[in-house]
Amino acid sequence: MANDVSTLTAQKRDQAGKGPSHRLRGKGLIPAVCYGPYEKPLHVAVDPEAIKKAIATPHKFNTVIKLQVDGGETRTVLFKDFEKDPVDGHMLHADFLEVRMDKDVVVNVPVILSGKPEGVTAGGILQQVARTLPVQCKPSDIPEKIEVDVSALKIAESLHIKDVKMPAGVQLKVRGDQTIAVVNVPEKEEEAPKPAAVAAVPGAEGAAAPAVPGAAVPAPGAPGAPGAPAAAPAAAGAKAPAADKGLLVGLGNPGPKYERTRHNVGFRVAAEAARKLGAALGSDSRWNALVGKAQDIAVLLPQAYMNVSGEAVAQAARFWKVLPEGIVVVHDEIDLEFGRIQVKQGGGDAGHNGLRSIREHLGTGETLRVRFGVGRPPEQWEGADWVLARFSSEEEAALKELVPLAAEAAIAALVQGSAVAANRFNRKPK
Repeated sequence: MANDVSTLTAQKRDQAGKGPSHRLRGKGLIPAVCYGPYEKPLHVAVDPEAIKKAIATPHKFNTVIKLQVDGGETRTVLFKDFEKDPVDGHMLHADFLEVRMDKDVVVNVPVILSGKPEGVTAGGILQQVARTLPVQCKPSDIPEKIEVDVSALKIAESLHIKDVKMPAGVQLKVRGDQTIAVVNVPEKEEEAPKPAAVAAVPGAEGAAAPAVPGAAVPAPGAPGAPGAPAAAPAAAGAKAPAADKGLLVGLGNPGPKYERTRHNVGFRVAAEAARKLGAALGSDSRWNALVGKAQDIAVLLPQAYMNVSGEAVAQAARFWKVLPEGIVVVHDEIDLEFGRIQVKQGGGDAGHNGLRSIREHLGTGETLRVRFGVGRPPEQWEGADWVLARFSSEEEAALKELVPLAAEAAIAALVQGSAVAANRFNRKPK
């Protein structure tokens, strides 16, 4: 079905900040930004209910919208991302991405499985690995969904991206060997992982940090204390400990090449959170991740590249029986100025490959997130080059205070909830 165009009216706004935004919301409007790449960012005010109506189409978030701004300006956009209140779920802010009908865009399209696999009839369990797939096409050609027939799958058989036939003009932007669905045999109770010796985490801050309120501090030399040996592997057959308060995930790319880049600030914050909690990070080859656990919080740093990091997150979440709302993901955010920390519940991935991978493997975006602002790229920079560049010397100096602060925000989000954490940490840097 062709992607029809919805219409949305907006008011141009000249003021930003908490005060003007609060007054807008008092009028039933929310602040929004329309980003390029063809024109300069446009700041507008929109009715959140009108947004919901505009995307109430089969294409949902991929609906093409004609944004009509008072004064006569019109832009063709897609609904890019939104922020919602962590308590009542109301939309607080929206982002739009400008598109041209004759230019290709890359968007995520939901994957729908059809048919009952032969392997399920024989007693197997169907697991959907990819729930959305990135495609490149003209805005008018964006498909509503990618429907995949899995009825022929037998036990232990997988269906891969290369097996999917796409409509004319639509190209998949992902490797063909990646799995969409698999029929597994019924799972047996898993054994606890056997962590390797404590691994040094690239980018972990070495300076002592203030204690997190409510978090016990391990005695020097005790298991989990900084510098202490890793805990002994669990005995064979032992059950995994429950991660009662949840799973804290830091996103980044492995290896020294990326160690101090903007894209890896999630690693640095999660590693600092692990240090504060006394969670000794060790290499877990089964998940291809660095893993530690303390204070009923598991800390995970996937060691696959960013765009496939969701697999480790989903495996760990299943192992510790953590629901998506019990997961905090720490990641870099170019739409926030450098050093700004924002605790957020759910929302879109805004083009972030790590968040997109987690959404695909969990089947939802309703995790808690700690967004760490790395600033928008200067005019002469491409976004991908900007996030893979290193911080400046001045930024590195500021990170000595900002990384521990963001680590406290991540721990608070899990222990005290998103509303409390947002109230404490969602503020602009000094």
